[in-house]
Amino acid sequence: MAMSDEVSIRLKIITRGENPAQILAEAISKDGGVGFTEASEKLKKKYPETDIFNENLFSSVGRILARQENNKVMVEVFQLWIDKYPNSSRAYYSLGQAYVTVEELKLAKKQFKKALDIDPENEDAKNQLTKLNEY
Repeated sequence: MAMSDEVSIRLKIITRGENPAQILAEAISKDGGVGFTEASEKLKKKYPETDIFNENLFSSVGRILARQENNKVMVEVFQLWIDKYPNSSRAYYSLGQAYVTVEELKLAKKQFKKALDIDPENEDAKNQLTKLNEY
């Protein structure tokens, strides 16, 4: 049996029964970016020892908004994601997907291209660009 120098550990953040993604999705649905910012500040104060504002949180908020068909607000969330993580191919890809849902195809293409600039191996972005170029 071979041993590895690398170890993968998966952590689950416990937030006393609250779902930060749901809280943020509700706040932004109600009050836009201001609601998101206010809810973010409250969560940061409540859980100062936990970094819950990672890329997965933004992705989760976006998925909640997509299920609610709140697509324009989803665009706002993904733009906030890019503001916090400007070198995230995943964030640009997600913003591109959001632009597709609101039928802003030129903006979607721009985001998919940016995702590929950051990560040329992003197959999802390549596939989306191919689909959009067929139209």
